[in-house]
Formats: sequence, structure tokens, C-alpha cells
Amino acid sequence: MEDDPSHRELYGTVLERAGYDVMRASNADEALRALETRVPDLILTDVVMPTMSGMSLLRELMNLHPGVGVILQTSQPQIADAVEAIKIGALDYLDKSSLIPPTRLAERVAAALQKRQRKSAGHAAGFHGMVGNDPKMRSACLLIQQVADSIANVLVYGETGSGKELAARAIHAESKRADGPFITLDCSTLAPELAESELFGHEKGAFSGAVSQHRGRFERAHRGTLLLDEVGNLTVAMQAKLLRVIQTRTFERVGGEKSIAADVRIVAASNRSLEEMINEGGFRRDLYHRLNVVQIRLPSLRERLQDVPELVNHFLARYATQAERQPPQWTPAAMAKLQEHDWPGNIRELENFVYRVVLLCQKPVIDTEDVNAFLAAQELAPAASAPATPQSAAGASPMGAPSGGPAPAPAPAPLDLSSQVEAQEKDILTKALARNRYNLSRTAKELKISRTTLYSKLSKYGIPVP
Repeated sequence: MEDDPSHRELYGTVLERAGYDVMRASNADEALRALETRVPDLILTDVVMPTMSGMSLLRELMNLHPGVGVILQTSQPQIADAVEAIKIGALDYLDKSSLIPPTRLAERVAAALQKRQRKSAGHAAGFHGMVGNDPKMRSACLLIQQVADSIANVLVYGETGSGKELAARAIHAESKRADGPFITLDCSTLAPELAESELFGHEKGAFSGAVSQHRGRFERAHRGTLLLDEVGNLTVAMQAKLLRVIQTRTFERVGGEKSIAADVRIVAASNRSLEEMINEGGFRRDLYHRLNVVQIRLPSLRERLQDVPELVNHFLARYATQAERQPPQWTPAAMAKLQEHDWPGNIRELENFVYRVVLLCQKPVIDTEDVNAFLAAQELAPAASAPATPQSAAGASPMGAPSGGPAPAPAPAPLDLSSQVEAQEKDILTKALARNRYNLSRTAKELKISRTTLYSKLSKYGIPVP
């Protein structure tokens, strides 16, 4: 929309030559009438217009057509207006002087359409997988959208399991680096003697055991994003080397002399207060200021219990599909019980809880008794473990069958999710086969999977069939 006829015609012609199908309108009223019959992918509007300003129109469009992309342009740009426009939902806020020559308009339109496509894909399952409508979560997602297209480093705070890596991936996906690599490094599991090699790589023969050249995380993240998870675990000496790379944007591999460019956007994450670590002498203040250009705080799950039902349904859909099962229904009382739990392991704990339910519970409807049994079993398991076979304190199995006696002592849980899930699945298959006297058709029917899938799983786990 453009009230100046010459500008309106010029912009329309430029975009048509670029291959776009263009609708023209001289003011907001005219545009809104046109939208009653056809909604375009993108709307380009001036900020200063008769009858209704571009900002007012943006608000109206976000209410009427929240999926449409909007670009605002003005000859008198204001930073406050730009920030407000992005908050409301605009894809871009342009200074008209940036559209000289006018052919640059097509480039900005193309970039805005790509951003709109990424947003649509991200919102298919929440905001890039960040599910929930709690105001604290909405604020965090809004801040991610605001800062994603900048080159600023971001510091994400949140308890373990609160979704810090999801936030970092959302920042990357919303940024202009979305087509570049997203590389992660968990600093909490990084041995100090290997930190420099992992970050910057090493040359062949640089130290004992360096039998070949190794590309570090910075080199692999070139023109992309690097997540330094639990960055507070880096030694002070390693922090100094990281600071130098951020300042110079170059590094050398261990044992090497060649400087390598590091065009990397850093997202640092921590479940500890780096400010407190600075006061205790455990973290460099200058590095903190380099990493903390923008700070995003993620709420714990106990701070957003209203999101539990939506998160449960999100994980149910995911894992029921993977297991080729119909997801169980939940009674209102069972869901309320979940909202009373404090979830010390946050979303990760809730996800593992739902995974266990999908794998182990054969009942079509989950009630409070089932929730209590699964929660009791989860509290007995190691905090970082994934689903383990739950047994209630009274000896009743959540699968709906009597346990036949006291529950056996729990075996030590594997450390990773995939190995635990495989052990659970193998046990379920073995018991189902025995119950059905090794009739594969009945076994597949009981487990609600196809015979082909059953054959595949039996072969995978080496389960013999008489």
C-alpha cells in the first residue's frame, strides 16, 4: 500500500518484473476490502498513510490474518517504531532510502518471504518446538524473534531440562544464518585437556594421539551458530582463549600457525548464574559482557504449569507415532495431577514421563492411579535417566495386570535415552510373545503394530521365535 501514485506504480512494476503477482492499493481501507476476497503472502505498506497508519493496519492484519507477512516502510524511520513493529508481528521495517535503486525492494521481499516460510514451519509444533502459552514463554519467544536476525551473541539462562538448546536452535532457525551449520558443545562434559582441541581443532601430530587433522567446533560452525552449553564449566584459562577468538574472529588449531576466520554467532547457555561466578572468581567479566549482549531467561516448568496439558499432548503425539500406537486419553483428574507435580527435571522429565506412558501403559485411558504409579517409579530412577519400567509402591503394574508379588529391586539404568528405550522395547516384545505363545499375528495385534514392524524389531533385538 502506497498513497503516492508514482511510488505505488514503481514498486508494483519492480516486483512484477521480479516474478511476483502484485495487488495495488492506495490506502488501508482499500486494501482491507481487497483482502476480503484474496489474502496475499506478503503485504508491503507505508507507515504514513491517509485514513489509517501503517502501524494501525499492522495490528488489524495480525488480528484478521495472523499468517500474512507484513513489511513496513517509511522515509522517517524511528528505532522505537521498528521495535514495536517487530513485536506486533512485522517481518521487516524498511527505511525508504535503503530501496535505492528500487530493484533492492525485490531482494527485501524475497528475504521476508523466506523468513515467513521459516516461521510457518516453526509454528507447526509450537515455536520451533517451544510449546506453551505461558506469558514468560511468550516473552522469551518474542525476544528470540527480535534478536534472531542480528549478529549479537546471546546468553540463555534456564534450569537443566528447561529447553535451552531448543531456544538456541530457534535463534538459529529465525536468523539469516539458518542455512548455515548449527553446532553444539556441551561444556559440562568436556575434559579440560581436550577443550582447546574441541573448540579450535588440532593439526596432525600436535600431541600424542593426534593421528590426523581435526576441525574444531568453531571451524565447523563458520557462517552459522555455535551453542556453548553450560559455558560456566569452561576453565578460566579456556575462557581467555575463547575471549580472544570472539574479539579477533580468528583462531589457530592446536599445533598450527595459520589463522582461520571464525564468522560464528555464539549462543551461550547456563543453568548457573555467571554473575555470581564472576564475583567468586570463576568466570571472566570481560567474556561475560561479550556473551551477554542479549539475555534470554527460560522459566522452569513449575513456573508454567498451565502449559503441562499442551506439552503432554505434544509429546504424546510424537511418541505414539514413533511407537505406532494410539495415544491414550487422560482423565481431567489425571491431567490435574500432572499440574500439581513440581517437575524438578523440567520439560525433559515430563517428556521422559510421557515416553514411559506410551511405551508401557496398555490402558486406553490414564487416570490418577496410573499417574501416581508412573511418578513414583520416575522418582526412584536416576534424575537424568529416561523411561524405566514403573512399579507402584503397592506392587500393582501400571500396565493393568497384577505384579504377582513384590517388585524386584531396580537394575542400574543405562546412561542414555536410546539404550533404555531399546531395553524397554525388547522386554515388552519378549513378554508379549510369551503371552501369545509366539503367535506373531496375535502379538502384533496386541502391540498395535504391523507384522512387518514386529519382524523388523525381532530381528533388531535378536529375539528368537520357536
